[in-house]
Amino acid sequence: MSMDRRSFLKLGAAGAGAAMVAGLSGCSQSAGAGQKNNPDIEWEAEADVVVVGGGGTGYAAALEALRAGSTVIVLEKSPAAGGNTRLSAGMILSFYPELQKELSGWWEGADSVEKYTEEMLSWGCGLVDEDKIRELCETSTEELQWMLDMGRTYDSCDIIPPVHGFDTEDTWAPRSFHNVKESTGHFDIIHEKAMEFEGIKEEVNTEATHLVLNGSGEVIGVEAEKKGRTLYYKAKKGVLIATAGPDFGKDLTRTYNRQMYWGTLMCEQELDRSKARGSVLNTGDGIRMGLEIGADVEMSQSCVMSDCWSFGQVSTYGIEYPEPNMYRNPPRGGAIYVNQKGNRFVQEDAQWGFLCSEIYHEIERSGTGALEKEPNVFVVTDHEHLPNFTNMGIGIDPDKEVSEGTLFRADSLEELAELIGLESPRALKETVERYNRFCEAGEDLDFHRVDNLEGMTGGPYYAMRTRPIVMGAAGGLAINIETQVLDTAGNTIPRLYAGGMASGGWIGPFYNACGWAVLGTVHWGRKAGRNISALEPWE
Repeated sequence: MSMDRRSFLKLGAAGAGAAMVAGLSGCSQSAGAGQKNNPDIEWEAEADVVVVGGGGTGYAAALEALRAGSTVIVLEKSPAAGGNTRLSAGMILSFYPELQKELSGWWEGADSVEKYTEEMLSWGCGLVDEDKIRELCETSTEELQWMLDMGRTYDSCDIIPPVHGFDTEDTWAPRSFHNVKESTGHFDIIHEKAMEFEGIKEEVNTEATHLVLNGSGEVIGVEAEKKGRTLYYKAKKGVLIATAGPDFGKDLTRTYNRQMYWGTLMCEQELDRSKARGSVLNTGDGIRMGLEIGADVEMSQSCVMSDCWSFGQVSTYGIEYPEPNMYRNPPRGGAIYVNQKGNRFVQEDAQWGFLCSEIYHEIERSGTGALEKEPNVFVVTDHEHLPNFTNMGIGIDPDKEVSEGTLFRADSLEELAELIGLESPRALKETVERYNRFCEAGEDLDFHRVDNLEGMTGGPYYAMRTRPIVMGAAGGLAINIETQVLDTAGNTIPRLYAGGMASGGWIGPFYNACGWAVLGTVHWGRKAGRNISALEPWE
């Protein structure tokens, strides 16, 4: 049976997967594309565990498997291991009361696993697997300790700002652990520990293309391409998919994660300040491989995306402000987000995962046409508060920014609205006046903003177009609580596992912000490594 890529995508994920499974009995005995194993395959190398994707999840799994006595091959598409985890700031979201109080430097509240779990479940909006969320929260102390035991150090523990309607005064707490001085140290520690074992083989510049099955439907290896050669790697116990989400694979994100699809479009156009901070080589390879053999997917509509000037960044990143505000946000008083109509549409001091999701949805539903157009969401502020943005590295020379068209300036709000093409100049003026009244009263009745609730004092006024900073998509192959990949009927696919951002069910409609993804790479990676190692070899 054969199916080209266009036909596969046209048929759809579930349909293509079902077609592949239905066709197995009639396939010729050749490896690749989810077909049965050819007994004459010449294996390039073999190990107990073959890990596809050499990032945080892959090496957490590799290290646990090696410590359990298994041998491991890691296949990495890039020239060097690390993936999105190495490119991240290395934060990890965890409940660890002693360190929370010690490293926050100011927080005197009380936290609990129950509060942490309640917040994460609330952010999941009923679209996540409750058992997975509970397990992540309940084991987060253990995962953080695992990192500490290997020598990782943390010098700050920050708040992920709450989201009105989801959080209560009791659920939020400083849980985002970070090392400001060594932000890249998280992956390096795991990688270095794994490479100390003799039983590991790292294959970089090696792109996994298909899974190899035997006559019983077990996943027994991986087909890959390296320097123009097709190679086969034998997995005596099992295969782990750890290739991140669909990320920069636009054919997948256009169907499964349109927020990421939009962010990718912005990056491709090289629009001002739109950036890809994730690995552009992450194109959903592991998901495609799973789909080919009938795996199910559990995708999220969210992604790890920050706006260039998101108000609700995680706390301080080690920055000490003269008067720290309630949620320890960067100082963004006197500024609001407005849409094409000139109206506010979001709680500006919410955590950045929620903010970016709302920005995307506002752009999507604005009625201005295709997503590849310039974003029509703006940050509006005044002259007095402009330094809050320039001091955060967005621009150090307002006049230069204005001349280059990356910053808009006008003496009045009506003139500013016309300059940036809003539908109603009067609406922007009324929006700012209403916001100022809330600031004077000390209560935001529209969006319940609490932090940085400062009004605008007068012109000149400034506007900045929102730009996405894109890291990676959420959601992936459907797995059970043991990290086993499931087919479209809910059955496990023998000897196939997935974890980290290549797996679904633990991120809801907006990203949980700084450190949740890294926690997931550690927990699901470690668990998969242990579980595969416990299997008996298939021959």
